[in-house]
Amino acid sequence: MITADSGSTPISAVLRPDGKTVDLAVDLPLSPTFSMTISEVADLLGNAIPSVGVTVSGANFGLTAASVGALNPGGGEAGIDAGKFQVSGGGLDFQPTAEQMRLVYKTVDGDFDARIRVHSITSTNRLESVAKAILTARATTDGNSPAVNAFVTPALPGDSTYGSTARVTAGGPTVSNHVAVAYSLNSRPASFPNAWLRIKREGDNFTSFTSSNGTDWSQLSSISIPMGSPVLVGAGVNSHRNGVFATATFSDFQFASNVNPPTLANSAYTGGSFSASLQTQNGIAYRIQYKEDLNAANWTDLTTIAGDGTVKSFSDSAAGHRFYRVITP
Repeated sequence: MITADSGSTPISAVLRPDGKTVDLAVDLPLSPTFSMTISEVADLLGNAIPSVGVTVSGANFGLTAASVGALNPGGGEAGIDAGKFQVSGGGLDFQPTAEQMRLVYKTVDGDFDARIRVHSITSTNRLESVAKAILTARATTDGNSPAVNAFVTPALPGDSTYGSTARVTAGGPTVSNHVAVAYSLNSRPASFPNAWLRIKREGDNFTSFTSSNGTDWSQLSSISIPMGSPVLVGAGVNSHRNGVFATATFSDFQFASNVNPPTLANSAYTGGSFSASLQTQNGIAYRIQYKEDLNAANWTDLTTIAGDGTVKSFSDSAAGHRFYRVITP
């Protein structure tokens, strides 16, 4: 017996390719966070969970699933805990005029700044070195849709590198930054489980980034596409071989609002301590930095402030003759 606190009851159960986990379909929508009680379920040797049951918690990420193009094998997705989820599927290729991937997405209006962390790319059989974990922004779920894709390939001995593609018009050719082989000319090596992808939209301009910590970003590509609004923004996986099932594990899928330029205000110097404040935006991280010599090459981090829409203050008790600035990702 399996029951959820939202009143939902499973209506089907499908064993996932790893042979260890099961996808459950339920009859009612789940709340953003939920618990589920499992009892009297037995394994293949007849070992059953007692009738008192065990209770586990879960998260509903609010994502819609779709297969982009014809997948062999088909795809699936599963929440791992309150912060992680997995997307699995096949997909022979990713370009030149169409993508194939298993995708989970949200519909987003207007400008956005989307980012996600990739923990791993795995397979139950053969894992291609160019399988992909993907962050995408696309007009539709059609394989030949106008799209911007940022991706990362598996850890070594996989290619372990980032790349990006874009398609300006439906069915048109793919534009690529041609990053394919780890540590080759123009490649950008990835580091798991901290392989971050980001796509930012401003009007018709789409810019992709990579990061090893989710804070410091390096631009990967930039292109102008008249994609219209809304668009589908989501995470996907491509195994790059028919009959092969690849699984990408993601977390920290988030959308930040366009960031207003931050300004330091209410600055004061009292008793050897400098203080100031700034208006923050929800979900934005603000890095306070200083220099003691404006001609110095680098700034030094003082603190990072998590924005929540309120005015935040900071102080520096070691202040002497210093210059300060605030930056955002």
